[in-house]
Formats: sequence, C-alpha cells, structure tokens
Amino acid sequence: MKMNYSGCCLLAGLFAIAITGNAWGSDVLATVNGSQISTPQLHAWMRSQGIAKTAPEQEKNALQVYINRLLLAQKGESEGLANSPEFKVDLATAKVNLLSQAVVGQYFHDHPVSKSMITKRYDEMKASAPRELYRLRAIILPSADAAKKILGEIRQGISFSNLAAAQSIDKASGNLGGELGWRALESIPPSCAQAVKGLRQGEVTGPISTPNGYWVLQLLQREKAQVLPLSEVRGSIIQELQNSAIEQYVIGLRKKAQITISDGAKTASSR
Repeated sequence: MKMNYSGCCLLAGLFAIAITGNAWGSDVLATVNGSQISTPQLHAWMRSQGIAKTAPEQEKNALQVYINRLLLAQKGESEGLANSPEFKVDLATAKVNLLSQAVVGQYFHDHPVSKSMITKRYDEMKASAPRELYRLRAIILPSADAAKKILGEIRQGISFSNLAAAQSIDKASGNLGGELGWRALESIPPSCAQAVKGLRQGEVTGPISTPNGYWVLQLLQREKAQVLPLSEVRGSIIQELQNSAIEQYVIGLRKKAQITISDGAKTASSR
C-alpha cells in the first residue's frame, strides 16, 4: 500500500535518527556526525517521497539527498528547535499520521481484499451499469417562457451553441455550447430522462421543467454502453473496497471510544 508522508512526518523521522544515532538493522550505508543511516531507513524515506527502487544509481542519489536532510535535522536539533512548541505540535501530529497509516497497513495485511470480493463487486457494477449512453446538449433557462422563446429561435435556424453560450443560466455547459457530454439517463433530471427516451438523433425538445430551471434539450447521439473488462477496473474496485472497509472499521472504533468535544470546538465547527 503506497503511503505519502507530509513534511512534518519527514522531519520527525529525521529528528528521531539524530537523537538515537542508531540505524535500523546492521546494514549501515552512511554515518553522519555519529548518526547511522541503514538500508531500511533509506528505503522507508524513498517510499515516503514516492521514489521507486528501480536502479542502484537512483538509490545512491537518494542517499545523498537523505544525508542532506539529516544534516538539516541535526542542525535544527543543535539549535534547540526540537524544543519549540510548534515543533512539538508537528511531532505529535506526525506521530498520529504515521500510526494511523501503520494501522491501516496492518489492517489490510490481516484483511486483504480477496479475489471473490473483487469479482462480486464487479458483477454488481455490471448489473447496475446503464444499457445506453446519450450525448446531449442543453440550454437551461429561468422560466418556461424564456425556454419557449429559445426553442422557437432554434427551430428558425439560429445556432444552438450560440444561444447556449449567450442565454443558458448554467455557465459551465453554456461555455461549451450546451454540451453535456455522454450521459446515462440516471445522471440527468428524471423529467429530462423521460423526454430523451422519445427523441430521435438531432431532435430538440422543451421546455422541460426541472428543479434548477427549464431545459431545452437536444439529443446528438446515442449508443450502447460498453462495460470495461475487470482487468481495467480492478485497481479502482480494490480502492473502493478498501475505503469502505476502513470507513466501517473507524465507525467501529468510534462506537467503542469515549469522545468529548469541547464547547469551543463545537462553536468553531458551526461557523
């Protein structure tokens, strides 16, 4: 599981090295003012920076950068920065981050996402996937009368795209000439979805009443939806299952925990 650490986590790790002067394990790569750097330490730092161990030369370069960071940490320690209130807060925060990441890693080591879980979720996604996709464009107006006026202008040959850019209250799609892209019917208001079902390619309809205005809608294309093979969505499925598992795990921890939120924090969160 790939982890990214914040700058304070990195400094906290270097501070710990400077204090102990001992490397993790016996494979010492370098010694800096009495503080040893081991292969596990270097590799942990490389992971925290997203540096892959792809070549010996890359590892050598990473070691030099790590030595520089260690020198900075030693300098900060010698100047007493580790005793500042700000650093102590950062160090405590770094500990929380590192421990929470370690717990997540341990959880997935003990509870890996299985092949059957991935297959089950993929089958659920296939069953709920839309059968057709529709390429649409729309002009959204504040009133039915305004929508009727626009519809009449379109039928007189005035450019749909130009009218969308000038008149649509939805500026995001208006700036694209009304283009909504390829949509499943479930992703547009129900009244619009119902209207789209009966449209022929190129046909315009409206006004359609929705909670966010009156739509003038055009169907540009329709096609059968393609379901991606499992090999292409496996990673996203694993991530989704992991996110769901950790969410439930944390809910369980919160149920067992004693949590008291101060009145000041309640007031701040409500602002």
